[in-house]
Amino acid sequence: MKRIREIHGLTEDQFLSDHRIVASAKYYLIESIQICLEISYHIIGVERWDKPTDYASSFTILAQNNVIPSELAERLVEMTMFRNRLVHIYEDFDDAKVYSIVRSNLDDIDEFAKCISAYIYGTSKDS
Repeated sequence: MKRIREIHGLTEDQFLSDHRIVASAKYYLIESIQICLEISYHIIGVERWDKPTDYASSFTILAQNNVIPSELAERLVEMTMFRNRLVHIYEDFDDAKVYSIVRSNLDDIDEFAKCISAYIYGTSKDS
């Protein structure tokens, strides 16, 4: 997250003018979302909850079991769909959309980490 936070601080013009920065942002987003997915799958497996039907449904299962708020689960499902499009190159990406996600959605990953920590250590999610 430290590296993507560096990108987060760039202006849109700075971001879009350097293909290496755009590629780095895509990679860091894929990596960050993948880590959230792997954590979700691990918790679901350990708890022996219903098996996810796909990557995105793992967040829904966490929400159903009060690990994360349902609103966060919905946003993470959207990010997972974005990740899938990046990984599988389903479409040509508008780099401005990538910039928008870097600017607007990193807090969702931080909130996920906080919720997971609260779940694991049994503390309040609001702490």
